[in-house]
Amino acid sequence: MLHVGNDLVDLADPESQPERPHRRFDQRVFTPVERNEIARDMDSNRARWTYWALKEAAYKAVKKCDSRVRFSPIQYACDAAVRSSATVHFQNHLLRAAVIESAQWVCTVALLITRVPEDGTIDPSVRIEAVTEDEYRLQFAGNNQPIVYAAVQPLQGIAMDPSVQVRQLGKRIIGKVTGIDPHHITYVKRGRMPELRVNGGQFSGDISLSHHGHFVAFSCAFPAPE
Repeated sequence: MLHVGNDLVDLADPESQPERPHRRFDQRVFTPVERNEIARDMDSNRARWTYWALKEAAYKAVKKCDSRVRFSPIQYACDAAVRSSATVHFQNHLLRAAVIESAQWVCTVALLITRVPEDGTIDPSVRIEAVTEDEYRLQFAGNNQPIVYAAVQPLQGIAMDPSVQVRQLGKRIIGKVTGIDPHHITYVKRGRMPELRVNGGQFSGDISLSHHGHFVAFSCAFPAPE
């Protein structure tokens, strides 16, 4: 069973400015290791929101396998050096994650690991391939790993509903990757989490939607090729 989560931060949004968080925000949200990495980073504000987005993406993935889970950011512990990839620990769950970024935004994608090696370690590396200007293909290290597609798009006008736009984006990506007519793709909700249906039936992958500020983001995980 695939469980993927994504998150997006518009770095130009008023909520994302360095002076915006409460003075105790970092202490409440980030582990000591994460706070140290944020303080050391040359762009501490970008680092702050990257860690935040990793935690949000991980929460969305974990929530799908345990609906009782609540979002307590400090409990989602990221590894120390976050670049294009990371691991996130939450209770007995381990997730591998990718970081995609531009000058304007940070987008994260987290994939729940269903089989954790006995020593508890994994190779967190990921290859991120830009398919188009706003589409990406993610391949995590290791054999039989799911293929993940992600897309980030500017909001198309102030009158556009971001929830509508991100769903349209998702249909386009799924249609392009699978060859399915987007008109045959619909969304339903399981609890608060969106799911896809194709011709009314189950979809073999898993999806996650996000929007913040002037951007929307869609991610989809497909089972590993046989």
